[in-house]
Amino acid sequence: MTRRRLNAAARQAATCTPAHIIKPSPQTELLRHRNGGTDDIIEAILYMDSHSSEWIVTDRVECLRGATDYDTMRNVWGFVRNNLRYRADRPGHERVKSPGALFSAGVGDCKSFSIAEGAILHALGYRYRYRFTAYEPGDFSHVYVVATTPDGQDVILDAVHTAFDEEVPYRRKKDIRPEKSGIQALPTNPNQQPGQPRRWPVLRFVLGAWLAYLILK
Repeated sequence: MTRRRLNAAARQAATCTPAHIIKPSPQTELLRHRNGGTDDIIEAILYMDSHSSEWIVTDRVECLRGATDYDTMRNVWGFVRNNLRYRADRPGHERVKSPGALFSAGVGDCKSFSIAEGAILHALGYRYRYRFTAYEPGDFSHVYVVATTPDGQDVILDAVHTAFDEEVPYRRKKDIRPEKSGIQALPTNPNQQPGQPRRWPVLRFVLGAWLAYLILK
């Protein structure tokens, strides 16, 4: 690589930061469900996905654009993986975070990592789906993103996993391509200003005896 290209890459890395392309969050939480289950968590992820692009500064996200579609997707995966710490929700309690809430907190789990990747991919013009996986008998226990290049190639973006475009063998899976409409709406925040992201940034779930999920925005 020439010195000019190295300098350009260094400039890109310096400017392509979460503060540059992700809108900040006030970390508001909203209780979503009680006595729910896995299907309710999936519904919460799809709800958050339907509003996740509100947190992306679209004219700045191009800094993640690579020389090829595959390079771009690697950049998206690396952006999420390298700027966040993984922390599982405590047993029985689940949170689904918007990209703003996730990067403001700096920590999250596979649900919120996947939503952030999806929001960035959407802003860059790529189609994607969520892959819910189970590794033992029972409910799904993990989720990640499968993006699709314009020529139809599937690319795995699991920011919890250590390798790009790789997935751990699973027992069963369920793929869901998100829709930007048709998700049950949450209450409107009366203090929300026009053009501002919805101020319900975290969905929290409590599993076991009861389930709640909070939307964290």
